[in-house]
Amino acid sequence: MKGLSLSGQMIVPWLAGNKTVTRRLMNPQPGFWVGGIPYREHIGESDHDIEIKPRYLPGETVYIKESCYICGSDMDGAPLAEPPVVYRADGARKSDEYSHFRSPRFMPEWASRSHALIVSVRPDQINEITEEEVEREGVGLTEWNNHPEWPKTAGFAELWESLHPGSWEKNEWCFVYTLKKLDKRVDAPDTTNKSG
Repeated sequence: MKGLSLSGQMIVPWLAGNKTVTRRLMNPQPGFWVGGIPYREHIGESDHDIEIKPRYLPGETVYIKESCYICGSDMDGAPLAEPPVVYRADGARKSDEYSHFRSPRFMPEWASRSHALIVSVRPDQINEITEEEVEREGVGLTEWNNHPEWPKTAGFAELWESLHPGSWEKNEWCFVYTLKKLDKRVDAPDTTNKSG
């Protein structure tokens, strides 16, 4: 199953059910469009242009990746501590006990505590985000929007630039994913011991 990483600022609104949209930068950026589909020019022997496809498709279930500390395990893979995973979003901080939190990128599926259904995906330029969409991104509930005189999009732009320097000014293209929060993978096998 594919994983979808959320930054420390975004995992809290996601877990609270306040984040229903996420944006991912297109890489590479499209050179042109045909029928609403982004393409990049192919450089090489072939003269075919290449469609830029989203990583996640509507109907897919993904596991949500977040920063965590995974406790040691024995030779059989059984955790040596309870709980086996400590999540940074729950307020855990670096200490002698939790010396190294993993980047969300390296979270294994078994350690995830939530999943998402990809409801829809569409291309958009990053500057086209509206204030309503900023709230659906979960940014309206973070420190970037503690200044009532700022437009909500300014808070989102600051967060986006911290993740993708220069992208906001260039008004780059991204894929906009609408998500539905699932508490756990709906088709996960039952691993309970039924023998007694």
